[in-house]
Amino acid sequence: MKLAIIGCGNIVLKEHIPTINTLGIEIVGLCDILEENIIEARKLINYKIPSYSCYQEMLEEVPTDSVLVALPHYMYEDVIKYCSGKKLKIIKEKPFAISINQAKKLKQLAYTNNVELFTVCQKRYTKSYRQLKSVMDENNGKLKQIKIRYTIPSKDPNSNWRGKYSNAGGGVWLDMGYHIVDLLCYIFNVLWRRYRNRR
Repeated sequence: MKLAIIGCGNIVLKEHIPTINTLGIEIVGLCDILEENIIEARKLINYKIPSYSCYQEMLEEVPTDSVLVALPHYMYEDVIKYCSGKKLKIIKEKPFAISINQAKKLKQLAYTNNVELFTVCQKRYTKSYRQLKSVMDENNGKLKQIKIRYTIPSKDPNSNWRGKYSNAGGGVWLDMGYHIVDLLCYIFNVLWRRYRNRR
């Protein structure tokens, strides 16, 4: 896999690039409007890699078959539209969309262009949640009570774009709550159904 990255913020620096490095996936391009994010991303990668401030320019110049997109929620639609038109496999940070209408648009883009579009839900791979699932499976789901404390390690979780509904969309349930819903499905063995060839 050759992977280009659009958006090199906190989640990409702390989660994605370290994981990508362990998988042996080749990162072929970095894109971010902030030079400091590019600098930090380069520190995590042990080989030379081109960087850009414009994702369209990067995807025109860099040969890639996949793209990781990690941006503020309100910026995804145009980027996904462009990437799907390039026939790239798209891995995007959650949420899938910030409204039902946008979700329908993104779904249609994927079908029309015959591309794979994945949404990242990495919390299920956290050791504590995997241990909880193991205990649940061993007891056939017969536990009477589970108490989970879910906190956001941030002094100001509503800072920047997250504090504006028009940019974040959907409130806390669409943002961090996205992980809660995925964790419940994971722990209780509820599978996400894949509907192919449906519009």
